[in-house]
Formats: sequence, C-alpha cells, structure tokens
Amino acid sequence: MREVHPVGREVHPVGRTELLEAAWRQLRDGGGVLLSGPPGIGKSTLVRALAEDAARAGWTVLGCGPAEAERHLPYLALVDLLTPVGDGPIDALPGPQRDALRAALLRGPRRPEQADQLAVRLGALYLLRGLARAAHPEPVLLVLDDVQWIDPASAEVLAFVARRGGTLPLRVVAAERTLADAAVGHRLSPPPLREIPVPPLPRSAYDALLREEIGAEFPAHLVERIHAASAGNPFYAGEIARALLRLDELPGPGRPLPVPGRLRHLMRERLGGLSAPALSTLLLAAVAARPTRALLAAAHHGDLDSDLAEAAAARVATIGPDGILRFSHPLLAATLHDDASPELLRQAHARLARAAADPVQRARHLALAGYERDESVAATLMTAATAALARGAPGSAAELALLAADRTPADRTGLAADRRLEAAAAALAAGRRELAADAAHTVLATATSVRRRVRARLALWDAAGQGAPRAGELLEQALAEAGDDGALQAPVRVRGALMRIVEGRPDLCAEEAEVAAGLATAAGDHTTAVQALCARAYAEVLLGRAEATGTRRRAVRLQPHPPGPPASPVPVPRTHPLHNGPEHLDAVLHLLRGEVAEARTALRSLMTTAEQRGSLDDQHGLLALLVIAELRAGHCRSALDTARRGVRLMEDAGLELSNVLYPNALAEAVGGDTGRALNLAVRGVELSKTLGDRLSELRSLAAWGVAALLAGDPHGALEPLRRARALEERMGVRNPAVFAWHGDLAEALLATGEEAEARELVRATRARYRQSGLRCPPIGLERAAALCTSTAGADRAAAELTALANRQAAEPLPVEYGRTLLALGTVERRRRRRAAARTALRRAAETFTRAGAVGWLARVDAELARTGAPREVPGPRAAASLTETELLVARLVAEEGVTNREAAARLYLSVKAVEANLTSVYRKLGVRSRTDLADVLPEPD
Repeated sequence: MREVHPVGREVHPVGRTELLEAAWRQLRDGGGVLLSGPPGIGKSTLVRALAEDAARAGWTVLGCGPAEAERHLPYLALVDLLTPVGDGPIDALPGPQRDALRAALLRGPRRPEQADQLAVRLGALYLLRGLARAAHPEPVLLVLDDVQWIDPASAEVLAFVARRGGTLPLRVVAAERTLADAAVGHRLSPPPLREIPVPPLPRSAYDALLREEIGAEFPAHLVERIHAASAGNPFYAGEIARALLRLDELPGPGRPLPVPGRLRHLMRERLGGLSAPALSTLLLAAVAARPTRALLAAAHHGDLDSDLAEAAAARVATIGPDGILRFSHPLLAATLHDDASPELLRQAHARLARAAADPVQRARHLALAGYERDESVAATLMTAATAALARGAPGSAAELALLAADRTPADRTGLAADRRLEAAAAALAAGRRELAADAAHTVLATATSVRRRVRARLALWDAAGQGAPRAGELLEQALAEAGDDGALQAPVRVRGALMRIVEGRPDLCAEEAEVAAGLATAAGDHTTAVQALCARAYAEVLLGRAEATGTRRRAVRLQPHPPGPPASPVPVPRTHPLHNGPEHLDAVLHLLRGEVAEARTALRSLMTTAEQRGSLDDQHGLLALLVIAELRAGHCRSALDTARRGVRLMEDAGLELSNVLYPNALAEAVGGDTGRALNLAVRGVELSKTLGDRLSELRSLAAWGVAALLAGDPHGALEPLRRARALEERMGVRNPAVFAWHGDLAEALLATGEEAEARELVRATRARYRQSGLRCPPIGLERAAALCTSTAGADRAAAELTALANRQAAEPLPVEYGRTLLALGTVERRRRRRAAARTALRRAAETFTRAGAVGWLARVDAELARTGAPREVPGPRAAASLTETELLVARLVAEEGVTNREAAARLYLSVKAVEANLTSVYRKLGVRSRTDLADVLPEPD
C-alpha cells in the first residue's frame, strides 16, 4: 500500500501524498496534527507513515495505539508511550515525580494516594522536557493512534503536558475516529494543532490500492464497482476484494458485490483460514485488555511464535514494536469474541487471570472467568475498584464494584447492596448516571435495610441531575423512610435545599439547609454539615443577606481538611464539596467582590482536582463559573475553549446541557460567533424551563440579552432581559451582583428610547447594592448610570465615563474597561468631538483585541465607521488571517525578541523563510516594526 513520493525518495500510502505532505509541513513548522475519520479510512496507516518519516529525519519518536478494551485501565496508554524510555531519565526526576511516574508505569511500588496523580503529570512533563533537551535540535514526536481509546488517566496526563508544552520542541500526531464516544484528540497536542479529516480515497487510487493490498489486478469496471460499494474506505475495499478472490468467478453486471453491510461475515471468512491453535491465541488477545506478548506467552498453551506468525501472514494481527498484539481491524477481535462459546470465553479469562501481573487486570479476568459467587473474588474486585478510584478512574471503579456485587455470596445480600451503592457513587462521579440509576434500582428492589434504601433513593435523585426538581418524590420517599433518624435525614434535606435553589426558592433553601446542618452536626457527619452550610450560604448570597460570610466560616470550621480523594469507593453525592463546598463558595464571593484573579485561580485549581479525580460531575458543576471568571479576566479565547469543551464533554457523557449552554452562549457572544450565541442562549432558556431549572433559566435569559446587544439588536435584548428581571423578582433574589445583567438591560433601554425605565432601573439596582452591604455597584451599572445622564447633558456623561475609564485602567477587568471606552467614544461622537471619539474607540479596540473579545470589537468597528475613520489596530480577525507559521514567527520575534536567525533555528526553517513570513505578517497586520507587532498580536490563551 505504498507509492513512490514525487521527489523520488520518500514513500507514502497510496492516494495520500498531498495529505501527508500537508501533515509533515505542519509538524516541521512546529504544530501538531490530528487525523480524523471513520473506521477503516486509513488513519493508522497515515500515522505510521508520519512516524517513519520523523524517524528517518532523526526525530525521537514515542508512540502508543490503545484498543477499546484498554479504556478502563488507568495509565496503560502512558505505559505504552514511554516503554522505549529507559529507567535513567525517569530516575533523574525529582523524588515525588520519579516515584509516582514509576508507579504509574508499573516500574515501581504502587502509591494509590490521590496526590500522586499530580506528581504523575508533572513527572511526565519533566521527563518529556528532558527528552526534548537531549534530542535537540530535533524534536520529540508523540504518535497517538486511536486516541478515542486512550484511558482517561493517560489522556489527562497528555492534556496536562499539552497545555504546558507550547515552548517545547514537542510534536504530536494523533488519529481519532470521527464517531468516537468522546472526542479527546484536540486536548492532547500543544498548539497550534491542525485537524486534517482523512477523506475517502478517490477512484484514481484504487488500482494501486488493490494491487498493493491484495496483490491482484481487477478489470476497470469491477474496480469502479468496488470503489462505489466501499465509498472510498480502503479497509472495506480490501475486504470486498478478498471476498471476490474467494469466488469461483467474478460477479458480472447486475450481480451484487459483497458490501460493507456483510462485513461481519467477511471477518469470519478472513479468520476461517487460521488454524485452531492460532484462533485460540487470538481469542486470548481479543479478550485481554492489553494483549502484550509477555501476557500471551504466560497464558498460552502451545507454540506462540507459530500462532503469531500465522496471524501476521494472514494480516489478521501483528505484534508491534511495543510488544502489544493489535488486530488489523477491531471487528476481527469483536468477531472472535462474539463467535466464541461461553465456555471458551471463561477459559480464556481464567488463563489470563493466572497470567496477569496487574491487579486490576487480574481481578477483571478473575471475575469474567466464572459466574460463581465467591467472596475472595469479590474482595479482590473491590480492592481493584479502590485502586481505580484512587487513580482517577471512577468509571472503572464503578464497573469493578458492580462485578464485585455480582460475585458476592448469596447469603451476604447486605454486603452486595453496599457494593452496588458504592458502584453507583463512583458512576455518578464519572457522569455515568444510567449505570448509577440501574445499580440503585437493583438495591431498592432487594434491600430491606432503611439505610440502604435511603441511600439508593438519594443515588437516583443524584442521577436525575438538573432534572432533579421533577424527581422530588424520591426525596419525599427517602425522608419518609428515614423517619426520626437525623443521620439519614441530613443528606436528604441537603438535596432538598439544593433543589429549592434550582427551583428558584433561595428562601426555602436557607431554611432547609440550616435544618440539615443541625442534624448532620448532631450525627457527627461533618461532610454533610459542610455541604448544608455551603448551600445555605449561597442562598443567603442570592437573598442579599450579610450573614453569608459567617455561614461560610461555620462551614470551614467543620471541614477538617481540604477536599481530597476518598480512601475507599464511598458514596459521592451530587453535592460533592468540589462544586458545592467552601472553595467553590469562595470563588463566588471573589467574583461578587470583583476579585477576578483570585476567583479564576481558585476555580482553575478546583477544575484541575476534578479532572484528576475523573469526576465529570464536579467538572459539570464548576464549568459555568470558570467560564464567567475567564471572561471577566479578559481571557475570552480561553473562556470560549473551556465552554465548547464543556459542551462536548457533557454531550459525550449524555448529561443535560442546561448548566453549560448559558456560559457557552456568553463565551460565544463575547469571543466567538454571535449568531451561535443567540441560538445557544435560546436553547438554554427552553431546556431550563423544561427541566424546571429556574436558576439556569435566569442565567440563559441574561446571556440571550448580551448576545442580542452584541448583535446590534437592542430591541431583541429587551424581551429576555425584562423576563430575567421578572424571574429574579419571583425568585426573591435581592443581590444584584450575582447575575449582574442590570447594566445590560439599562443599555438596551437607552438604545431603544426607554430612558425613564433605564433611570429607574439604575436607581433601584443601586439601592439594592446598598441594602446588600456591597462596596459598590459593578462597572456595568456605573456605566449605565453615566449613559443615563447623556440625555440631559452629553458633557456630564463624557466626564463621568472618562472618570470611570481612568479608574478602570488600573483594574483587571479588560472587557468592562473596553466597554466603558466604547461608551465614551459613542458619547464623544454624539458631541461631534470626532478626534476624542476616535481616540477612545481605538483604545477600546486595542483592549478588546488583547482580550480576544471579537463580539465587542465588531461594535467598535461600527462606531468607528460612524466617525469616518477605520480602526487602525488590527483585531482578532486580522490576526486570524495569519498562517500558523506566520503566527509562530510573529510571537518569537515580537514577544521574545529573537533575531531572524534564532527564529529560524527554533522553528526549523531557513532564515529566508522567516523573513518571508515576517514580511507577510507586517502586510496583513498593517504594521511596520517589531514594536508595533507586539502591540497588535492577540494575547495567547
């Protein structure tokens, strides 16, 4: 399947020359490559070709190619990736990172503590930095095939490295299925990353493909039919061609070809030529999570080398350089598994259980080797579940705990129920709510213990997510079963309090939470008491009560230490301290006080912890506030990336989107596409109403109003913002700083001639700030107050806006500062002071450019056009016109001050290429010097 490259020296897969040249240019120029496409399209072949090219060029190449069965085994992809790295570089790492990384790579004692996860990530980062320095001047290339199967723990390590590897000579080439369960490829490469969809092969490539792949020539009309039947998929084409060769005669016109719909049958035919011993060996590989040669040798009975040679000759499976057996297509393994009898499968798992060194693998195979109930097997599975949870793999922990429950002896039904509840808790943390609900339903159907039944009902309520208001009867039933037991009542009442918040009744939340805190404290359940007090404090924030800070202090006093990992897979409720605990509450209070940097730091730390734990539920709860903090801090591109990633994450997990649609709408409005923002906000309103989630509905209405303002439609902003005002009144929210949409409504009112209503809104909102004991209204309201005076006197409005802008210049709120400058420029234009207007507007443009606030930059453009002068400072749209190489050259030259020769060395370009790119950058951005260039480049995320 190889063809001669046009220059006569390189070799490339058939029909993919241009694609590979583009990918190689991207890698050579300092970027990453993500190859995407459906199964069988040839992504793995392309990845291997690029890896070979890199190795020939003298690059250090590290690779992994996980399989679907490996997804639940933490760090296995990292093990494969770093297998070629000897112990020396790892031993040179600092002690904590060295020990944690060795444990993760199965080269040292296991340390299951949660804190080791950060050490593993740092260890991998430091290790790759060291390898890159040793390889200089050539880069290190990470080859990640089938990234959709990378286990979450390894994926998070690679994402951690990617976020911090922008300055390293580190390249990534990855392949990912377009129909993968969870898109992860974009997170695993340092920027800039180029995604290259792998297209179907053209008809022109099929003759060479079939000749090289099958070793046969077909008539042209039959090649046409093979191309049409396979839809350009080279794997399907090869299978169809092999099936054709088995026929006594080729099908004539009008006779059907074997097509991809019969692919399973083709898989069976392909396997049919193998001997029974080879098939037995391949069945071992098919059921193994990580079929290394060593594992197969330990579990094998017979001549392993002969079996592997037979499989390789038939192109069914081969052993790679990393020692792992991989099938040429996953359907081959699936066919082997599906066609095997239950007895054969049990025998295969039993052999692998005896051979496996890893306790998680051993426990899994032990459980699948037989269906007898055995407490020793169940206990082993629970030990493995504990290890998986500590590694940040709650989904794997849930599956192992469920297997343990199934293997628990029939006379120990209480223990089996406890294990199912522990599985449900881990599944909730992983965002696998259906799995949690199934486990809880099983407990309810069999358990007689009041404690277990209450816990099961709480797990079902947690699994309802944002739809919990519609599942309120579960809490009523749980409370009834709890009776007078305060210890059981407390967690029920905490959830009831949180449900009142979602329903828009913060007053009832405060009352219910105080009762729950008292019951939990009396029972010695400090974790539940902390959650209850944090819920009460948040309700008090909404209600504008000054005692929120005191309630928060009560919660901190009860919290013995910062939230950490559970020592065993214990129930993890939806009120997990990460997103409803003191640290999260602190971030809320920081934002209300305008301490954006502190809020952003706290939220990023919490999100990192949630990612380390593998807790999708926590990430879901933290996402919205993190996006808002990023936007207020002027990191609009980061906010947009976080918001979009959050939506993908929730969609992939099948979780409700009402909690992530409104931050996504805000991020799109300010830093992305305004039309998309409007659609997201409207969708958020509709979904929140359906779920009975008044809190998300209010936020989505506010996002709708902002998006309409940015779209230049103040009339369109009035409806959602007025609805937000009415809903806030019905909810009894008295603290205007929580949602801070009032300034936007005042701006829309002024733009539509509703000046009296705008002034009344500003007056009433200011009064609420004073009643809430807040130091001062937010900038948006102050700006609106200044604009309200413009109808009475433009001079006064200009003076107030100028004073406000001067004060803001020293405050870390770039987008709000830019909006004040935009308002000042508008007022100055109306005063016919065009020079002053242009000065303010251009300063606004610079501010929005650096923040990546594309939406507000468009408003500046429109206002500048009314002054008769174009904007001189290019914004994100101009910068976006730069190629990836041009942007890299521009950043090195402008921000690091390197010479052209130094830039050429660091980017592996010629000096002339750097000069040509720099000339193009100057032309596109309209600047003449390196100093000017530094002023107009957008801030990197």
